[in-house]
Amino acid sequence: MRFQYFIPVKVREFLLRVHHKIVWRFSIKKFRFQIDNNIDVQTELLHRLVYGWGNQGFSAQVNYLQTCIRYGLSTKLPIMECGSGLTTILLAIIANKTGSKLMSIENSPEWAKKVDRVIKKMNLKSVDLHITPIKEYVKFSWYDISSLDLTKKFKLIICDGPPAQTKGGRYGLVPIMLDFFNENTIILMDDTHRLEERKIIESWKKLIQFTEEYIDEGDRHAILKVSSYLSEGNKVSFKGEDLG
Repeated sequence: MRFQYFIPVKVREFLLRVHHKIVWRFSIKKFRFQIDNNIDVQTELLHRLVYGWGNQGFSAQVNYLQTCIRYGLSTKLPIMECGSGLTTILLAIIANKTGSKLMSIENSPEWAKKVDRVIKKMNLKSVDLHITPIKEYVKFSWYDISSLDLTKKFKLIICDGPPAQTKGGRYGLVPIMLDFFNENTIILMDDTHRLEERKIIESWKKLIQFTEEYIDEGDRHAILKVSSYLSEGNKVSFKGEDLG
């Protein structure tokens, strides 16, 4: 009989939480050091960060994190994130290094408080985390951006929200945020193992032009690169039935 079965369940859970915290503290410190000193972040460290963050099953996984890190390091322009979490912390550290600014929107106040505690503890000034409720339009629902100070365009968009059960899923990103796309905006769409996400990408082709690359190893995701920014003269109008 294995020794762990002699330890009460609550004690095992407590010890596991303690271990998560220890792994997180050392791993995020190492990640910050490597980013600040231009050292390549190894896969093993990302695995430890995912484990230490302790939100397995919901948190972004290693393959997607690698893509987010790569594109986050490639720009000094504003970054937008739909759905907060581990990527928020890592991208905020990167933005501190590059001089970029990260806007993260989150619909769950409880989850946002957890992420915000980490942001404040690490003194990450490069990120603005906003609690943004889900708003219903005619054909879909998406984040209500009416209270956000949107004065800049985004070069990189991390699309990992809203939750899958939201009407229309992540479709609202393009019709709602198109005015805030930069020329050659890059969208990183997580969870493309799900048919719904792939259908959303196909539906976006009716609204904007982009190239697409699918990463089908590990946690599947897509890299969408807007190939031509739609100018005011030929932009699709979303004031009709799509938005209500």
